[in-house]
Amino acid sequence: MSLRNILSPVFYIPGLLLMFTGCTKFIELDPPPTALVNETVFLDSSSANAAVLGMYTRMMQSNFSVFNGGLALYGSLLSDEIKATGNQTNTREFYNHAVLPANTQVRNMWLELYQQIYQANAILEGLENAVTLSPALQQRLKGEACLMRSLCYFQLVQLFGPVPLVRVTDYRLNRLAERADTVRIYDQMVEDATRAATYLPDNFAVYQGQRTRPNKYAAKALLAQLYLYGKDWSGAFAAASEVIDASSLFNLAANPANAFALNGPEAIWQLQPVLTGNNTGVALAFVQSANVPVYGSLQPGLWNLFEEDDLRRVNWTYTYSFNGNTYHIPYKYKFRLQSAGIEYLSLFRLAEIFLIRAEALAHLGDLEGSHGDLSHIRTRAGLSTPEITDIDAMLAAIARERQLELFTENGYRWMDLKRTGQANTVLQGLKPGAWKTTAVLLPIPITEINNNPKLYQNEGY
Repeated sequence: MSLRNILSPVFYIPGLLLMFTGCTKFIELDPPPTALVNETVFLDSSSANAAVLGMYTRMMQSNFSVFNGGLALYGSLLSDEIKATGNQTNTREFYNHAVLPANTQVRNMWLELYQQIYQANAILEGLENAVTLSPALQQRLKGEACLMRSLCYFQLVQLFGPVPLVRVTDYRLNRLAERADTVRIYDQMVEDATRAATYLPDNFAVYQGQRTRPNKYAAKALLAQLYLYGKDWSGAFAAASEVIDASSLFNLAANPANAFALNGPEAIWQLQPVLTGNNTGVALAFVQSANVPVYGSLQPGLWNLFEEDDLRRVNWTYTYSFNGNTYHIPYKYKFRLQSAGIEYLSLFRLAEIFLIRAEALAHLGDLEGSHGDLSHIRTRAGLSTPEITDIDAMLAAIARERQLELFTENGYRWMDLKRTGQANTVLQGLKPGAWKTTAVLLPIPITEINNNPKLYQNEGY
């Protein structure tokens, strides 16, 4: 699994100023013509705060961007969750594992993630010189930028494999960056998430109770993910436990129907819709009740995996028929159109953290603890949890529960198939004419390879 990528000229200083237009004001300290961002400081607390808010706006500013439906839709098509039903070229390429290096959605995902990383780097550099900001605000904004950088690298590695590790805004260093070893990237992600957990507040008071900006526990949730994917079971257990133990802030919603409610107790970090007319890209991708689904419907294998009285199937799916065909529709996010005050997009929620800890405990040999965490999820779904006395059986039960609890969320199933080594077995059986082992990574956008002679294409493309 090789990778190597780079930033194109959109990441130079003019690009930064464009990204912040209307969001923040910068003041230059008589820099020379070649001055870079680290010689620029935030004018005041309002401009610094606005620059950070701009990162969250960017995450939701277009439908099917990485975080606003892109991971949900394209990750589901790549995995065994969604069967493509529409005729869109992008959709079919993902579903058939025939994504071209010129695919516009692949290029958009690459650019979006690196633009976010660039913005996070610029904020961190600007904060170092922001002498007018209070230490508390400086620290909190640093935490948000560190968390964003870690989160974006996590997605880049999942999608493309080893990628350039860019930690500064100096385009002279970035424009010809080579791919970094995945261990080095992983270490950086953990370092950034750990710093974020140290810098961020441990409640939502500073955000007026809103969960649309991350606190310490969002960083801990990301750390739990990183440790899970890195097979650091003790680390995953510890990070997940910190979130679960913060019961004054987080609890499973009593009914799955409310798991994605705005500021609900299950939400660790949510993103506020910003597009006029649309609520979330996930709902836009899936919710319809007539004609052939535009993008896809649930695979029969996933639909049939639900037990008959599973409240998740009742609340998170619906079924309709058209022209003699039956379609099972993902319905976690229910509002295609703007519905202020009802439903926001969840980046992290408590149910996933219970499943991370359950898996970590199983690997650590604590079957009783693992069973307890698994039972929390199944009980909320209206199901009992049979006794499990074997580690392999427990891990299989957790994998099944992750498949049912986290379907069409943030590309988790696609990532799970790869991290557990099941992608070849599952997808070869489901798509025997389309699947190939090299499809575990997407192609590097051809535009990036053309811009950077040090980049090379992933195997199979």
